[in-house]
Amino acid sequence: MATDDHQDDRTAHAPKAPLNQKAAASENGRTFQAGRDLHNISINLGNIIWLLIFPVIAAVGLLAYSVVWPMLRQSVSAEPLTVSIAYAKGGVSNGNPGCGNLWMFDRPLSLIRPPVSGILNETWAQEAGGVDMFTTWFKISLQGASVDAVNIHGMRIIDVDRTPATAKQFVADQACGGTTDVRNFQINLDPTPPQIIYNNGMTFAFTVSNSDIEEFDVKAVLNSKNACDCISRWRLALDWSHMGKSYTTVIDNNGVPFQTAAVHSFSATARLDGKEWVR
Repeated sequence: MATDDHQDDRTAHAPKAPLNQKAAASENGRTFQAGRDLHNISINLGNIIWLLIFPVIAAVGLLAYSVVWPMLRQSVSAEPLTVSIAYAKGGVSNGNPGCGNLWMFDRPLSLIRPPVSGILNETWAQEAGGVDMFTTWFKISLQGASVDAVNIHGMRIIDVDRTPATAKQFVADQACGGTTDVRNFQINLDPTPPQIIYNNGMTFAFTVSNSDIEEFDVKAVLNSKNACDCISRWRLALDWSHMGKSYTTVIDNNGVPFQTAAVHSFSATARLDGKEWVR
């Protein structure tokens, strides 16, 4: 019983929990919950800001990609050398240096329409189906795509083919003469293979860049004294190098070979008087 009495005494004298302990715990719980709510609000606000900013960043990135990437791709994929020719377009005239031309046609004069402009030139002749007689003239321009030098090594004649001439009519413009001071060379189409003769101090190799352009005249000749009564079809190959790599550019008449003809007799020759043919 003594033991029980002591237990009762301990129980009786045990410290009582404060009446506000539960409330304090509850208050602490509310305080913790409020902190977590503030944290969640901060996270949600960050997400909202990111959702608002992300489309802007994506749009700017897409715009930069669409503008900058094509420029970079063009600069990487662009050909190091630009080759352009003046032949059969833009009212170009063949000749020395642009007159005294003669063309062969495989149809009678009645089926050859005179030029509307009243001017005979290579553009009209090509559109009307004419073939250069004895001589083919054109101009070549070479320009690099950057400041890096492009080395031009030489030219050669390729894809040579001859077919019989079926001449029915010849057309000539007014004869005249002249000289040229630009680089020029002559192609002799008679031998096999054709030969290239450089004039006016033209030598290979030379270099071009985006600020250094080379222009020169090309004259291809099929000898009238040794006329083959044929049409010689041919292309010109330009050999060059850039940054240690070798290249070849084929030059022709807009995807088809140049044509130069030679025949023994061309008595059926017409000229243009105003806008009418005269023999």
